[in-house]
Amino acid sequence: MSSPGTIVVEAMTSFAPPGRSLDPAFKRIDVNGTTNGLSSFAVTAEAYAGLQARLDELGCELDELRRRGAVLSAGFQHLDQQMRLASQVQRDMLPRPMPEIAGARVHTLFRPADHVSGDIYNVSRLDETRVALSVADATGHGVAAALLTVFIKQSLRGKEIYGGSYRLVPPIEALERLNLDLVETNLSEGQFVTVVYAVFDETSRRLTWSRGGAPYPTLIRPGQAPRPIQSRGPLVGAFAETKFDEVHVDLEPGDTVLFHTDGLESLLLERDSGGGAGSPTHCDFADTRWFQELGWRPITTSLAEISDLLDHTSPSDWPVDDVTLLAIGVD
Repeated sequence: MSSPGTIVVEAMTSFAPPGRSLDPAFKRIDVNGTTNGLSSFAVTAEAYAGLQARLDELGCELDELRRRGAVLSAGFQHLDQQMRLASQVQRDMLPRPMPEIAGARVHTLFRPADHVSGDIYNVSRLDETRVALSVADATGHGVAAALLTVFIKQSLRGKEIYGGSYRLVPPIEALERLNLDLVETNLSEGQFVTVVYAVFDETSRRLTWSRGGAPYPTLIRPGQAPRPIQSRGPLVGAFAETKFDEVHVDLEPGDTVLFHTDGLESLLLERDSGGGAGSPTHCDFADTRWFQELGWRPITTSLAEISDLLDHTSPSDWPVDDVTLLAIGVD
């Protein structure tokens, strides 16, 4: 409690820079005399001078924070621009336009989890009657996985040219070569890939493929339950001595074979389990409603449903991953 004739002047800041405590400065001024041997005016001036100095100091620190914020903002904008450019470069690597295939049609869905994707697909003509199709998924997603997709595209070649002739590389051999290339590269992060590589013969309507770690391709026949085609095929790039199987399927009019990456499976398992990270899921992708309906509607409708689901699924509702589907259907 102050004595009569005494005014308490409190000078304090409402905030302090990081690392400093909020220490109010108190000055007691006796209007009937002096304090500490100074006149009341001098004491008041001293208090306000100290406050002004503190405000000037805070102003300088605020200006520095603004400068740093502008630098960080410019850095983030540059990074975002570079990521968008990388995304466009990766999309330019996809087949465009899609090669025409006699008696068959190819449908695709490519949805990266971020600017760039760890997934990649390709459709390319090998010769007058045969077309190569592939879907690959590098472990993880983001920049590191996206860079690995460039390596996959360059290494996964289905045709060798010798002078005026050529030789087609069988799917099983194409995967064996890719596997050895990855093992010999000896990536420091130990990244692996899952791949399915197929060759479609327009004359015989035979589809031949080998898979390494990828989800089983699905044979879809109208009015029938979709059937996953199982085959041996471990992760590509894990071990030098790796064996792959080669599968042959003679397609009938109306048949479709679907290749996909595992991002599709996690999306549908979360959706059918009620959604939400950590929710219990079906034990099998083949149990999902979407999979069960494949044989009773056009493949384009099924792919459109996945696209719509991705558009309306929050990242908090599933373990976000790249999603790629490639389907070849015979007329």
